[in-house]
Amino acid sequence: WNSSALDQLPEYMKFLCGIISNLFDEWERESTKEGRAYSVYYTRETMKELARAYIWFNRGYMPPVDEYLSNALMSSAHLVMIATCFIGMGEIARIKEYKWLMQPKLLRATEALAGFINDQTSQMGNLNPNPKLFIITCIGPNLTKLHKSPVNRIQDTNPTSAWKDTIVECMKPTSVSTHLIMRLLNYTHVNNLVYKHDDGYSTSKKSLNVHISSLFIDRIPI
Repeated sequence: WNSSALDQLPEYMKFLCGIISNLFDEWERESTKEGRAYSVYYTRETMKELARAYIWFNRGYMPPVDEYLSNALMSSAHLVMIATCFIGMGEIARIKEYKWLMQPKLLRATEALAGFINDQTSQMGNLNPNPKLFIITCIGPNLTKLHKSPVNRIQDTNPTSAWKDTIVECMKPTSVSTHLIMRLLNYTHVNNLVYKHDDGYSTSKKSLNVHISSLFIDRIPI
């Protein structure tokens, strides 16, 4: 992680990567004052893993299902987003909590939900410019004996199981604060809202516009 490496990037990436680098530098200065510089260290590591996961997009490689899933969990960006949230959570997000975040079953379940729902809606809307990188495409050759389509097969199994795992894990006693658990659960709810019927980011005027307006434009009656 070195800002001088920005010069090696294509022009279209330099601006965004520069903003991200500056943002992390600012977080590091603030968290160091609080004695929590480790929070930025762990979050940077998750960002690196996310970047490695996205490299698959340019390779045109059709992975087996298991191999795809291991990469899809990281590329859902759940880990990066939650680790970033933890930066602002103060003393309840310590080194122990960051180490916990790297492996809990709850995170795996919410990542799976994000990956499957995203793939499902993007596949149906033909929104992914590289259709090889869909879970549906990867499992398609293995479903010739099934009566259900790949889309329905995924909808009936994996998301349901992941939701069940999410609920069960939220109900279990844990060694971390409930406030941290809620970050994972709430982010999962947001992801479900965005991708439940279509790819909300790609068709925001049709699906997300009403929610954005209710939050930032429409007045709340008091």
